[in-house]
Amino acid sequence: MISKSRFSSVCESVFQVVVPVQPPFCNLPTPPGVRRRALGLASQLRVSPPSGQSRGCMPRDDFSKALREAVAKRAGHLCSRPDCRAQTVGPHSDPTKATTVGIAAHLTAAAPGGPRYDVSLTRAERRGIENALWLCATHAREVDADFARFTVQELRAWKAEAEREAGLDLGHGSAPRAARLSADLAKASQRDQRISRLKRLYPVIGAQGLALEISTFNDLSQTEKAKLFDTVRALWKGGRPPKQNPFRTPA
Repeated sequence: MISKSRFSSVCESVFQVVVPVQPPFCNLPTPPGVRRRALGLASQLRVSPPSGQSRGCMPRDDFSKALREAVAKRAGHLCSRPDCRAQTVGPHSDPTKATTVGIAAHLTAAAPGGPRYDVSLTRAERRGIENALWLCATHAREVDADFARFTVQELRAWKAEAEREAGLDLGHGSAPRAARLSADLAKASQRDQRISRLKRLYPVIGAQGLALEISTFNDLSQTEKAKLFDTVRALWKGGRPPKQNPFRTPA
């Protein structure tokens, strides 16, 4: 007959399998009822997760409230995505409050298994302002949902540009921003024309020829060339971005 201590040890092992406490298993689904029965059994036997941990995942390296406020202010409370720049703060129905629809997103994930997670970072670096990017709620979700497309390098470029523009606007009203918006519209029109032409050429020149064509656009940054390549390829691949991009360095 098995002893109570041995039975408890076995149950603890079972508990850690069906009620995972370590990533990446904590994100896996548990069959209905199994988790509840395991928790009940563990409670009866006084079995607990490893010291310092709860019955959920390991703690996330989330940003502090002060850091979230700082990264929002450094972006001028505007979404850092270049083609968005949506205002993320405004009045609340309560005259003593404000409504915020912005999010301090992680460039590299706050926990293992998350988007763009970088195991080489310390917890302090993961929680630091260099790892934070201010985005509107829509684009914060998008960059994490399609993390293969939105690389750390591209997001860092967004952050640098957003902070640069916020610095230019500081104390100058809306005129500089309006001028930039006008320039952005002209640039967007030119980009649409290029996409239309490259889409027509693609069946003839293929991916290699497409890359050569885009490489001649000296007015575009490396990130802009990568996005243009993705866009044209996706138009011929049912909307799916390519797995390889000659203008994008792997994260």
